[in-house]
Amino acid sequence: MVLKELFLLCFRLHPEESTLSTKLSAQFNGSTSYSYGKYFRNYKHGQYDMIHVNTDARDNEIMIRKTISWMTHSTFCLHPPGESSTRRSFYDSILCGCIPVIFIDKAIPYAFPSSLDYSKFSVGIKQIDILQGKNIGDILRSINPSVVKQLQRNLDIISQRMQYSVPKANVPDAIDIALLELAKTIEDTENEKDEKKK
Repeated sequence: MVLKELFLLCFRLHPEESTLSTKLSAQFNGSTSYSYGKYFRNYKHGQYDMIHVNTDARDNEIMIRKTISWMTHSTFCLHPPGESSTRRSFYDSILCGCIPVIFIDKAIPYAFPSSLDYSKFSVGIKQIDILQGKNIGDILRSINPSVVKQLQRNLDIISQRMQYSVPKANVPDAIDIALLELAKTIEDTENEKDEKKK
């Protein structure tokens, strides 16, 4: 397992939004609006290992820089349901090597579902477990370190498929995966038409 300074990271968790957010918010032992560098200049390392970072959405460029710096130093990044089923931060965490933690109570339409097995590089948790009082940190700490290490290795591979390579890399990138998904959709549509003709 790649050792990082933080165990679990979460952004934009607003307890007033849902019961789930309220339960999760109470479980984080640290909260800040600082950037990663500023936080650790002001507080000693190891003070908290589960941090909730408050981001200011008014300045998108500053928010992105702040988010990326935190993600690259975290083992897990929490992605609770929000205003949309998927968030940009989910894909940011993949590119930063931070294992996404998602809630699996319903199917979520993540990108490239025919080409990527999300269970190979993310962790799924049932909302009901948190609502019934289980601690998110305890759940994630119970994962065998060898499994975490494998998830991190898979993230290294998958992250290359989530970006647009210029110049072209020797591994499939997001363009290649998008074209494969398009081909699969066309093939499925043609197969459905053929079935209806029978």
